[in-house]
Amino acid sequence: MLVEGFRPGTMERLGLGPDVCAAANPRLVDARVTGWGQDGPNAALAGHDINYISVAVRSTRSAARRAAVPPVNLLGDYGAVACSRRSASPARSASPAVRERSGRRRGMTDGAAVLTTALHWMRAAGTWNEARGTNRLDSGAHFYDVYETADGRYVSIGSIEPQFYGELRRVLGLAGPEWDRQDDPAAWPR
Repeated sequence: MLVEGFRPGTMERLGLGPDVCAAANPRLVDARVTGWGQDGPNAALAGHDINYISVAVRSTRSAARRAAVPPVNLLGDYGAVACSRRSASPARSASPAVRERSGRRRGMTDGAAVLTTALHWMRAAGTWNEARGTNRLDSGAHFYDVYETADGRYVSIGSIEPQFYGELRRVLGLAGPEWDRQDDPAAWPR
């Protein structure tokens, strides 16, 4: 299995595009993980799964906050793997098994049953709460959420990694020490 998340066109420039790889090894599963796809006007833009999901599907409303709430990150993070015409199951670890059983590449349907594996793992590890809107990836964290803008539209923020959180703080002028506790769920509501 080859999983790559380079900018569009990189593998082709290296002489390792999916057609070349498939010709060399037809059993190879190629999974291209890109946010905005391989071509089109947004292909070179940076983003996070919450941004891709926000564009792809309509968010639901949270009764508690009356704001748009994105679906859990499964669609963007795991479902994205299946977008390649040569990828197997969106569950990366299941892809070779699916291929071995069937002898051919599969799509999202075959991986749907394992999409919740990460949630079950996080719950068992004590890092996922049952209450919606209290977790890092379900709008519980201020740096990974959807916000209504002054014009009544919405913007999705996905600043999980420290460098992106730092940039978010810089752009919004969030310089106080209360913003230093990014990984402390007790500080998120404030």
